[in-house]
Amino acid sequence: MSSSQDFAEKVYAKLTAVLEDLTTLNVATYTIDEQGKATLRAQTDISLDGDITNQIPVGPEGKLDEALLKQHQNAIEQARGERKATIDTVMKIVQGRLEIEKAEATQ
Repeated sequence: MSSSQDFAEKVYAKLTAVLEDLTTLNVATYTIDEQGKATLRAQTDISLDGDITNQIPVGPEGKLDEALLKQHQNAIEQARGERKATIDTVMKIVQGRLEIEKAEATQ
């Protein structure tokens, strides 16, 4: 096995764990009181196939906390961007591996 193949195998092993983690995107928004106690206030799970589950609480009058919801939505967009960047990186690595294998096959 060449050193490039050995390296690629190690990278693939690491990518397996990353890909498993990418199957679901979980965004949780907490508030913290004066005593430092964290309380889950909103949660969103987005599966790789696009299914979305939201848990958004309402106040005593049945109204949403608009500021909290905006913060949660911003966190979701940031998490989506990070997941896309990770997937793009994985794809570049896979393409690089294919190019290495092609080059080695022609030698």
